[in-house]
Amino acid sequence: MTIKSPYNFVPLSDKVVFPDWGKDVSHDIPFEDGISGKIELEIKLESDAYIRNGGKWDDKTKNDNPDYQKFFTAKVNGEKKYIIPGTSFKGMIRNVLEIASFGKMQKINGGRYSLRDLSSKDKDLYTGRLSERTETKAIRSKAEAGWLVQKGEEWCIIPCDYARVEQQKLGEYFGTRRENAVDKYKHYKRSLDIWFEPVEAKDYQHSCGFMNYKKIVDFSEQKKNSNQVKGRLVFTGQPSPRVPGKNKRKHMEFVFYNEKKEKIDVTELKKDFEFIHSDANGIPNKEWEYWKTKLENGERVPVFFLDDENYEFSFGLAMMFRLPYDYSVEDLITYTNNDHLDKQRHDMAELIFGYVEDNKPALRGRVQFSHFVSDDAVKTELINVVLGSPKASYYPNYIVQDSLNKGHYKTFMDGDAEISGWKRYPAEKNQTINYKPELPKDPKTGKINWDVVTKFIPLKAGSTFKGSLRFFNLRPVELGALLWALDFGGNKNCQHKIGMGKPLGLGRISIALKCDGIDCKRAVDAFEKYMAENVPDWKNSKQIKELIAMSDVNLCLSPDLREYPKLSKPAPTPAKPNNTENEFVEYKKKYERLEPYSKNAKEVK
Repeated sequence: MTIKSPYNFVPLSDKVVFPDWGKDVSHDIPFEDGISGKIELEIKLESDAYIRNGGKWDDKTKNDNPDYQKFFTAKVNGEKKYIIPGTSFKGMIRNVLEIASFGKMQKINGGRYSLRDLSSKDKDLYTGRLSERTETKAIRSKAEAGWLVQKGEEWCIIPCDYARVEQQKLGEYFGTRRENAVDKYKHYKRSLDIWFEPVEAKDYQHSCGFMNYKKIVDFSEQKKNSNQVKGRLVFTGQPSPRVPGKNKRKHMEFVFYNEKKEKIDVTELKKDFEFIHSDANGIPNKEWEYWKTKLENGERVPVFFLDDENYEFSFGLAMMFRLPYDYSVEDLITYTNNDHLDKQRHDMAELIFGYVEDNKPALRGRVQFSHFVSDDAVKTELINVVLGSPKASYYPNYIVQDSLNKGHYKTFMDGDAEISGWKRYPAEKNQTINYKPELPKDPKTGKINWDVVTKFIPLKAGSTFKGSLRFFNLRPVELGALLWALDFGGNKNCQHKIGMGKPLGLGRISIALKCDGIDCKRAVDAFEKYMAENVPDWKNSKQIKELIAMSDVNLCLSPDLREYPKLSKPAPTPAKPNNTENEFVEYKKKYERLEPYSKNAKEVK
């Protein structure tokens, strides 16, 4: 069984093609066979489509701003028109060209992803790294406690001891709700500093076994006797609601005390830590945003760290913190082929579109796409939808998995793992767009959670846009590569996808070319001949096979396979107070994998 998904991958090639004329590319000295010219292009929306409108928006109100919801618009001869920006179109074409010309995969995120996987049967992957069993069979956490402090650009951790305290002893602030650490601090109105006597609590029963740690039986805000020590309450997130009278869910918080004199320099881990605790745009998550402000203001941040000789030093904001993987995407790309990250040699896409070195332009591109303007575009209705997808850390999809090895996953912990490749959304013609999808609701209030909903107004299928491609001093092979990327080598069944909402079926387009005075066929033939000479059986390679399959509108998955796995939270019941449907976790338990698109796609008429 394959994992259902609206996206799939073109495999990463273990061969990268570097044109031998790369060092001869110039804007001043033309090639002997260099071609310059202009090709008129017409784009037709084969499905409804949406590209976000340009402008500066207030983050708090933008989602309800009609201008923010519109398709991209700009003034043309004093009149507002719907526009497909040339930059958006160029990015789409460049990606196809990079794949087809066996170019480098280099636009990647350099940070290390992380995991917090309590459900995995592979104990060495997560739980076995952060915990161990004692001689009495009790589970002991390997995580140690400490205070993260900042001095200038440097970070260090001051270790300390920790004890546990029952939430019930802290008062009514800790009810049966599920909430993050930030909200706990806001709700708790008493002093965080307490005096207490730590008591050894051996073999204390917990949801995952018997725990071994120090426990606080009683405490006060003022010192009462000489046996008491001073500590500070530390709250971490509540992953699931506490059930009174049962210990199967989190029911205790922490107290940090007995600060050590030593300091552990963790400055080199800053980049990974901030990457793990931020979104794809580098914006800190709610908890890290809370603590980051305090850290920058000179306050200390409570953290837990793993200092085990068998693993790399790591730290996080909870005892079972998000553990950085041993390898990044960049590391695993180099396992496939170091050439993908070669900055000295340049692939076909770089030679055509240009490239930068040290964040400065080193070669200007020799092609330019105009904006594409529509005179007949018609908007549709407003769509409210949650746009999301599994993160690249979801290894059953983003790492190549051996179908024969059902009892083990390759992950970013494995140095010999291979990334799945270039992510793409199939251009299926029978995908129906649902304009009234079910929106997430709060299980208690039944109200829609608008914070995670995106609002936008697509344009209707059938709308057309006109623009042009200008090129200068391209060799026939280079022009052929560009033309091949535009229409997939003249394959009439293949179409592109552009803009937002691709998983919903939005953004499918066809492109018509007017090659007046230019021998386009000869150029494409030159490109295909060049690729066949450099890549054995290029047309039948896995890369071209999957690229064409995902672009062929007549190849489609069954509807139940092209949706995201469910991650919903049905209304709680007395039997299941934390009722959750999580197909992502269920796939992991069964060791399922994302199979190649061409394996499950069927031809439809």
